[in-house]
Amino acid sequence: MRAAIVCVDDEWFILKSLGEQLKRNFGKKYDVELASGGEDALSLCAELTAQGKHIPLIILIRECEAWKETHSSFNFILCIPKH
Repeated sequence: MRAAIVCVDDEWFILKSLGEQLKRNFGKKYDVELASGGEDALSLCAELTAQGKHIPLIILIRECEAWKETHSSFNFILCIPKH
């Protein structure tokens, strides 16, 4: 089963653009999943985990220290602060 990269942002245009870039560059090896916010991301990650998919990377485009602290079961979370 393929692993999944999860991208999270509340701005659809940014999320879609990032997803397209990731699919273009990593789509042969990883599934790229998009979530429109924190709750969406939690549901998506729970669903993927229940399916047995490994999530090696979660990309959050926002300040996310609280998310990282409360969801430390994920191996790697990349935070990109909005300017």
